[in-house]
Amino acid sequence: MSDILKQLKALKNEPVAGAVSGSRQLVAREKLMEAIGHTPTETPQIGFSYAHYYRWSVLEFISTPMTVGATVVVLLFGGWLTTVNAAQSLPGDTLYTVKIATERAQLRMASLEHKAVLHTEFAGRRLEEAAAIKDSVDPEQKEYYKSTMEAFKQQVTLAEGDLRKMQQEGNEQTSTVASQIDNQIDKLTTALSTTNGTVAGPELNDAIDVTREISHSVVNVIVEEHEATLIGGSSTDVQTAFKKDLTNVYTRQALALARVQVIKNVLAEHPEAKMTAADALERSLKQATEHVGDAQNIVAAGGYREGFTILREAEEQLLTVERQIVDMEIIITTTFSSQEDVSGEIMEETQVSSSE
Repeated sequence: MSDILKQLKALKNEPVAGAVSGSRQLVAREKLMEAIGHTPTETPQIGFSYAHYYRWSVLEFISTPMTVGATVVVLLFGGWLTTVNAAQSLPGDTLYTVKIATERAQLRMASLEHKAVLHTEFAGRRLEEAAAIKDSVDPEQKEYYKSTMEAFKQQVTLAEGDLRKMQQEGNEQTSTVASQIDNQIDKLTTALSTTNGTVAGPELNDAIDVTREISHSVVNVIVEEHEATLIGGSSTDVQTAFKKDLTNVYTRQALALARVQVIKNVLAEHPEAKMTAADALERSLKQATEHVGDAQNIVAAGGYREGFTILREAEEQLLTVERQIVDMEIIITTTFSSQEDVSGEIMEETQVSSSE
């Protein structure tokens, strides 16, 4: 490695090795700074939250000229191994700044259509990072969990913002890009739901709520584009979006019912336990899709907006029951593990609303 560095130093001023004049270096530097989104340095003020300071420190670091130069050297001479390592890095790691700088450069150079989709891809990375941080045994690493979840929400929100901007500009690709974002957000929702219960907490629930709101907004764009044109690709896009959401509703209901059945099986092994709460959850889950059949008929007649409204009501009820299921699973697990009586705790700590 030392020999390579010596050779590089020896060649740095040779034209054949790419040496350029000071003026050309200045122009190149300005282009590079613009590509990575450099902004004037701002010092964090007293009273900033940890998440704000973390985001400032990362952006400050990657915007520093010396760091920009180091990043370029790493990317040019470090080879694919360094790039892979940066891609796998987590907040707090040395190479994480390279990862963020690369993402920012991609966004700066991307078209608005591509940028909107890129935000959802980067949101997926933040979610993977958050899961890895949560599983980490390093207490210092865990400090980045909250800020990483904030970054996840920021990315999905930016995706929606770019999509809305496309719509306002009358971009012909709005409906197509909206469908792509809808598919990406669907994957994010699935990833969030798989961690629910194992990484439960306010940050996760907040991320689920934000992602759901963004998903609804994206579907609204698809519906609005369909209503505005009523011809061409938008019709296919809105039909695809409805079928996907319809499938998701029934899939979530089936999975939730299976979880409730597991709960009932566990309770059945304990004669002292009561089934009342579990039965109420089961009824609520079945009631959630009572009007979904109406939505299908309405959509068949062209009423997509009303059809999606019915699906969203079903999703909201499913989400409420899903969180109640998580509460019950936690209560049962902790109660049985401590060998305490389960009958009173489930009825007192799990609030289930059901209508006859």
